[in-house]
Amino acid sequence: MSDSYPDDLPVYCLLLSGLLLFLTVLYPAMTVSQAPQSPLPPELDNSVIVFGVIAFVLVPIIVLICCCRCIYNSLTISHTELYIEKWKRIDELARIEESRPLAIIYANSLLDHVLKASNYSGETMRQRLASAKDVFKNAENVQWANELRNKIAHEIDMQTLLKEDLNNALQYFRQALTDLHALK
Repeated sequence: MSDSYPDDLPVYCLLLSGLLLFLTVLYPAMTVSQAPQSPLPPELDNSVIVFGVIAFVLVPIIVLICCCRCIYNSLTISHTELYIEKWKRIDELARIEESRPLAIIYANSLLDHVLKASNYSGETMRQRLASAKDVFKNAENVQWANELRNKIAHEIDMQTLLKEDLNNALQYFRQALTDLHALK
């Protein structure tokens, strides 16, 4: 969450907009039946109505929009921070040569999670990659990295894996996550 506003600001904004909505809709309805005929001239009565609409309808709508943006931004920020933290762990694993295959598996898993969270269609990772291919700068590289992950996960002989291939796959996963705005 960003430090630019308190964690409970969206809650306060929602409460304020609810109060203003109550004052806009319910309070006038309760007082209309009890109020005598307005002593104001008709021209002034219309300006009071216009002011009331502006003050008690538009202001709560604007406040509600601001609240929704705050909530959306807080969710976006927290997901990005989570992805960055996960990538840092993957990076730490990749620094140890024996752990690079595991880093590839984790990077692939993170990319799959981001694709699902971004609502890309598909039952399998390959299908989700295909549905997101227009987002990636180089979809073929991402597909190749996914195939390398599958090779790591399903083959017993790890000696055939080249250090350069593992490094390239990690770069491709990182670029894919950056293309999806999960990493900066």
